[in-house]
Amino acid sequence: KGDELLAMGIARADVDLLVLSEQGYGKRTPIKEFTKHHRGGKGMIAAKLSRRKGDLAGAMMVTKDQELMVISALGTVIRVTMKGISTQGRTAQGVRVMSLRKGDKVSALARLATT
Repeated sequence: KGDELLAMGIARADVDLLVLSEQGYGKRTPIKEFTKHHRGGKGMIAAKLSRRKGDLAGAMMVTKDQELMVISALGTVIRVTMKGISTQGRTAQGVRVMSLRKGDKVSALARLATT
């Protein structure tokens, strides 16, 4: 009750699930930590967050070689490599990915195209 769908992706053996909170905390979790569910399943928790970390701002399937752009509501934009975000378990709260000014929060994330 009270849960919402934030994102969807195709799970493959070579990807991690990246989640990022509104307060700039994120983590990568190997997809193998999520079990398969059939129709009618209730899903699995991807992150346990606290009031200090905020709600989830985004989630996507990533590989360790990809880069992302993270954008805040007040216009700060950073480039992040996946190698710089640690791999953690499903219930971990994550590490600081983006430092934010007071009153700001993460509003979007986007995968950068590879060349």
